[in-house]
Amino acid sequence: MSLPAIVIGFGAYSVAAALSGLYILGKEASQTSSKTLSIYAFLAFLALFFNSLDFIIFAPLGMVQPAISIQLLFGLLTLLFSFVWLGFSISLIYNLDLKFVGDSALMLFFFNVIGFVLVFQWFNVFGTIGFIILQINMILYLLVEYGFWALTHEKISAKVQGYFLLISAFLNFLVVLYTGGIII
Repeated sequence: MSLPAIVIGFGAYSVAAALSGLYILGKEASQTSSKTLSIYAFLAFLALFFNSLDFIIFAPLGMVQPAISIQLLFGLLTLLFSFVWLGFSISLIYNLDLKFVGDSALMLFFFNVIGFVLVFQWFNVFGTIGFIILQINMILYLLVEYGFWALTHEKISAKVQGYFLLISAFLNFLVVLYTGGIII
């Protein structure tokens, strides 16, 4: 059994989301900002990708139900999330069309809606505080994922998505600290 990789994966997400929010809001703007941000997006990809593998290979929550189902769900969601960050990173480096990245975020959104509903059956596994933190965080992921699609398809303003990213980044630290086991 290993320690939960969620600390690394979602810690990297928090940094990349906060920096992306600042970039989208225009707070960090220079000729090379997008290329620099692509590095942090790539690091989020790597961390989330390895986080998803950890859920499958090492099964840090155990090898009995419901831990198996929880890990499969979170392994899938973090894998898909890592692909969104990889697409974002590459698109920023090569100045590519972000609509496809937005489309992949929308597909992740639908998987996350299913995950959001499924987690209710495991309420007792997470405990009240853990469950509330997890579900609030999942709602914020949904806003970020939908917002990324909506921004790339000109349905919402950059300001709205920038704030979605910043709020998600900072509240995501609760997941890192609480469900990651740092704060007991």
